[in-house]
Amino acid sequence: MKKEMFWFGLQARSNPTMVPMRLYILLFFGVLLVQAIRYGDLVKDYMIIDENYHFYDEIEMNNKSKDEDDGLTMTELVQKRGYTINTHYVTTEDGYILTIFNIPEGKTEGNTEGKTNKKPVVLLQHGLFDSSYTWINNYETQSLGYILADQGYDVWLGNNRGNTYGRNHTTLDPDKDNEFWEFSYDEMGSQDLPAMIDYIVNTTSVQSLAYVGHSEGTIQVFASGSDNIKQTKLINLFIALAPVAYVEHVRSPEVVVLARANMAKTLINRGHLEFFPNPREDHVLASDFCYHGEQLCNFMLETFCGPTKNMNKTRLQVYVSETPAGTSTYNLDHWVQGIINGTFAHYDYGSDEANLQVYGTTSPPRYDLSKFSIKTALFTGSNDILADPMDVERLVDELAPDTVVYRDNQEDFNHLDFVWSPIAAERIYRDKVLPLLKQYNV
Repeated sequence: MKKEMFWFGLQARSNPTMVPMRLYILLFFGVLLVQAIRYGDLVKDYMIIDENYHFYDEIEMNNKSKDEDDGLTMTELVQKRGYTINTHYVTTEDGYILTIFNIPEGKTEGNTEGKTNKKPVVLLQHGLFDSSYTWINNYETQSLGYILADQGYDVWLGNNRGNTYGRNHTTLDPDKDNEFWEFSYDEMGSQDLPAMIDYIVNTTSVQSLAYVGHSEGTIQVFASGSDNIKQTKLINLFIALAPVAYVEHVRSPEVVVLARANMAKTLINRGHLEFFPNPREDHVLASDFCYHGEQLCNFMLETFCGPTKNMNKTRLQVYVSETPAGTSTYNLDHWVQGIINGTFAHYDYGSDEANLQVYGTTSPPRYDLSKFSIKTALFTGSNDILADPMDVERLVDELAPDTVVYRDNQEDFNHLDFVWSPIAAERIYRDKVLPLLKQYNV
């Protein structure tokens, strides 16, 4: 019996309902506040907000204008920075239509149309609840997408199924069909990643490309490479920012509470199959909240991702105007399984019979990292409470000895600093990523 039939066996008892993002925000942070005493040991180290801080005082004092980038779309922001951006559509073997973007030239490079010299290609892939927007949401001297384009790279920015730019399908309607949301990072590794690589290689006629992933953008490569998906052989260098495969030691209070309460399964059973849906009015609300309450907004992000002093708080309103970008609740459930079971494995369908029909075993097969052979550079942060150092060490221990070609740890980086912090440009992108790409991206 095909795998898709067992997704149907797990799907909700009612038609999918898109719950407004504000309710998810209330769920996440309401749970955090209610459980703060019970799980005090998880939050005490991250509550670094000033003890004299009062939210209403901040609102009263905040008379500055909103950031002019707030509310701009992916293409609008890139064009505002003075770069060319092209939109492409990639169809996966199972029918998902992914919108991906291409910045083919640097800001001062001029029109490269007709030039015969092939540029080295880099694919940038976002993390959980995120989108390609994460790579261009700062200024041209700060965001990796612009920096690479100005250094002569042909930059491609991918999107996974289910986010803002992945809500399309050849036959399924994400607003009507439960089946659209029946996926996890298994399919991101086995379907989305191969389809994007094939499309980019065929479009550019290069022999190989470099890949930079953040968070979920790394787990799909570890999954795909461990399963020997043939397209991963075309990756000449894998730069993993905040790398994740194992998530047993996640310390984010919201995530721990969500996992222990089995909220993902509850939402699935109640018909809420899209997690963090992306209606425009809710992002406007989130942006306004972070504009009026920068410190409280930053505090909420820190409880989720870890403490940091590297974030430009005045830009938070811009970041949340496009983030979170949404995913499947089944995908969230897969992450929860990794936290609870301490494994890096395929999705567990919840019964021996279902797993037996799909995998031929009563338990989902584990990803065998010893088969992973892509040259990999790992960038970690000591303040990252999602890609915990203990889990990263377990990942490294299971990889073949010659796989990891470079390691770097930033003592003061949390999970989001790798993509949102302006400091990442000098400490990660220019000083380390660019030399690695020059060495391996041939």
